[in-house]
Amino acid sequence: MRLRIESALTGVHWLAAEYSSLTGDAIPNALISRMIRAGSAGEFGKVENLARDLSSRFELNLSVFSSLRATEVDLDNAQEIHQNLCRACHQADVGSAEQLPAYQLAKMAKTMTPKEFLARLINGVRGTADTVLANPLTLGQVRGLMMFYRAAGAFAE
Repeated sequence: MRLRIESALTGVHWLAAEYSSLTGDAIPNALISRMIRAGSAGEFGKVENLARDLSSRFELNLSVFSSLRATEVDLDNAQEIHQNLCRACHQADVGSAEQLPAYQLAKMAKTMTPKEFLARLINGVRGTADTVLANPLTLGQVRGLMMFYRAAGAFAE
């Protein structure tokens, strides 16, 4: 679990930049740095408290990502993305003994709220050096993936 948390923390600066670009509200770098330092020190209770504080003070408008806003094109793109990209790695069952396993997304979605699953899509998908590691999914693709897993009976909005 420690490696999964440390991995997630590598994208926090990028998430803060994304939040700022979506809302125009900047998250103080000092708070993010403090959370990353706590994670590096293995102080996961402190990481959790800082994450709760940040998410309550800088809440993202989740309705923007709602699967109910997905178009047919978004859903078609999501099915293609799942078949050609996601499925290649996301094969492990939840609870796998692998180090940092990529769990099956449909099974993950069944055990998470839509909000938590959305967070996985936003933070979990990393880009390349060309995209400065930013999530390469468009808003429509995220909406489509949420619709794809919602249609599979994973969760309801």
